[in-house]
Amino acid sequence: MTTTLTHPLALERLADATRMTPFSVFHAAIAIATHARPTLKPQLLHDQMDRYVRDVQHLLKHNNAHAPSLRHVLFDRYGFYGSRQQYQDPRNSYIDQVLTRRTGLPILLTLIYVEIARRVGASAHGIGLPGHFIAGLDLAADSHQRLYIDCFNHGAVLSVDDCRRTAQSAGTPWHEDFLQPLQPLPWTLRILGNLRQAYLEQNDLPNTIAVLEQLLFLDPANPARQAELQTLRTALDRHIARNN
Repeated sequence: MTTTLTHPLALERLADATRMTPFSVFHAAIAIATHARPTLKPQLLHDQMDRYVRDVQHLLKHNNAHAPSLRHVLFDRYGFYGSRQQYQDPRNSYIDQVLTRRTGLPILLTLIYVEIARRVGASAHGIGLPGHFIAGLDLAADSHQRLYIDCFNHGAVLSVDDCRRTAQSAGTPWHEDFLQPLQPLPWTLRILGNLRQAYLEQNDLPNTIAVLEQLLFLDPANPARQAELQTLRTALDRHIARNN
């Protein structure tokens, strides 16, 4: 089987996201969600984000403090929370579902937080710790004063020691580079990697293949992914043959 299983509109939107300057993880996340829901209207998601932005901007008029304002709006007022009971549910990796259900994986909750923070003028980043994903919120232009925000845990502020313990609990020796902002492409690849794992655990071959296609669309020179895609396509062909 060589037919592409990813919905064409998803690939079209993913290509559009890669052509943006800078590369937009939020737009890429919309593209990824389009495969699962081709009728998805991106403007509705932007409208929802704009509502959160307006609420944060209103608070900033009174306190001019980004971290408390973002936490109040996202986690207190609208009740976003980390999905613990159904962590591997694929919906936790689709931006439209996370915005609708107000729950998801750390990486998607962080994306929403960072996107809103940037829209209200803050300097914010995604930070990919081993085994976890958090936001970095700069308090000064030189980034020497940075807050580490755990969006999976009600916007809690983490110390560097907290981040170190998180990495070590994942079995990874600590390195200060873990606290550097993650670039848009590896951030997007990590979202897709989570989806791949979720669908593999469900033994959902068609959707796993579609996710691998998207991974290779963004990172074509990856022999391990190419081999996995070929293996799963062969497995799906055999499954179809047995059931015909």
